[in-house]
Amino acid sequence: MKNRIHQINCAKMARLLAQQSDPVKRQVIWKLFKELK
Repeated sequence: MKNRIHQINCAKMARLLAQQSDPVKRQVIWKLFKELK
């Protein structure tokens, strides 16, 4: 179950990352994304 939630979180992060045009925000989200994995 935890793995399922993890997959959803990763998908959300990837979507957020794709929506960001601001490089600074991208960097921040990318760091968070790496910590989740």
